[in-house]
Amino acid sequence: FFFFFKQKTAYEMLRSLVGSEMCIRDRLLLVSFFCASLVTIQSNPLKQLYTLEEPDQVERAMFTPDDKHIITTNVLNVISVWNVSTKTLVGTFNNQRSIADLAISPDGKYIVTGGRDNTLRIWSLVDMKLVHQFIDAHRNGALSVAFIPDSNIIVSGGGAFDGSIRFWDIQKKELIGSIKEAHLLNVRVLAISKDGKYLASGSDDNTIKLWNLETRELIHHFKDTHDCLPERLIFTSDSKYLISGGYQGEVQFWDVDDRERAFSLEDPNYFTMRSLILSPDNKFLITFRSKASVTIWNLQNLEVVFSQKKLLDSELLGAGISSDGKYLITGSSDNLARVWSLQLDGVSLSKENKFKVEAMEDELDLSLIHI
Repeated sequence: FFFFFKQKTAYEMLRSLVGSEMCIRDRLLLVSFFCASLVTIQSNPLKQLYTLEEPDQVERAMFTPDDKHIITTNVLNVISVWNVSTKTLVGTFNNQRSIADLAISPDGKYIVTGGRDNTLRIWSLVDMKLVHQFIDAHRNGALSVAFIPDSNIIVSGGGAFDGSIRFWDIQKKELIGSIKEAHLLNVRVLAISKDGKYLASGSDDNTIKLWNLETRELIHHFKDTHDCLPERLIFTSDSKYLISGGYQGEVQFWDVDDRERAFSLEDPNYFTMRSLILSPDNKFLITFRSKASVTIWNLQNLEVVFSQKKLLDSELLGAGISSDGKYLITGSSDNLARVWSLQLDGVSLSKENKFKVEAMEDELDLSLIHI
C-alpha cells in the first residue's frame, strides 16, 4: 500500500491525535512499500458477543450516544430500537419508504431519516413515535442527513438535479436555510465537526466541500478526491482533520486549516466502503467493506494492525462503534446485527511483519528497514 504525505503535516496530525513525538523533516515525501503478508496483531481484536435478529437484511446498525440502545434498519424500511442491557427489542418505527440515510441526535432523543421519497422523518426515541415529516424536502431523494451539535437543527442533502444542502429546525418544524446547488450531483454524505464549526459534504461529482456552518459559506472545494466517489466522511474530534473513505480502496486525510490532502492510506481490502469508524480516542481507524472485510489502522504509526478479508460468511452492510470505543455493532445480509467486543489496548505488531521507515538526513530517498 502507499502513503503520500507532507512530513510536517503528518507529524502535526499525529501529535494532535495521539500526542506522539516523531522526528520528521519538513519536506514532501513519497513512501511506498509492499508487504508479502498483511501486518496483523497476534490475536483478533474482535470477539463476537451476541446477535440481534431482524426479519430481513440489516442495512444499518449503531449505538445511541449513551450506549444504552442499539438502532438498526432493515431492507423492509423498519427501524428497530434494542435495549443493550436486556438484548431485547424495545420498539419499531415503520419508515414506509426506502431509507437513504439515518442520524441520531447528540442527546439521543431523536432519529432523523432521509428517504428516497424526498421526505425527512423525525422520530422521538423518548415517546417512540413519529413527531414530524418534512415532505418534498428535496428533489430526487433526501440522501444524507446529520444533526448539528447542541442545537435543534438537522442538515440534509439532496439528490441529482437538486444538489442542495438544507437546514431544518425540528422544534419549529420549518426550513430555516439552504445552500442551493452545493454540488452538481447527489449529495451522498454529510459530516459535522463536534465543535459545530464545520460542515463537510461529499458528492457523486467526486468532490468534497468544506463549509462554515455558521455562515454557510464555502471554505474550500476538494476536487478529484477519490478514484471513484467519496462514500463516508468523518471529522477527528479536534476538528483538525477530515477523513474520507472512497467507494473503493483509499482513505484520505484532509487538513482543515491548510485545506489540502495530508496523506492517503490504501486499504488492503479493495471492496465497496460500508462504514468508516474513528475510535473515540482517535488512535485507531476502522474500515468495513463489502464481502465482510475489515481493516484496522494504528494512527500512532500509520500501520495496519489487523486486516481480514472475510469476517463473516454474509455480506456486511453497516457498522457503528460505542462511545467508549469498547464495542462494535455490525449489520449484515443474513438478517443479523452482531455486537463485538473491540480490544485494542496494548496492540503489538507481529515481529515478522513490522516495518520501520527512516529518512536520510538530506535525501528524498527512503530506506525501508525490516526489524
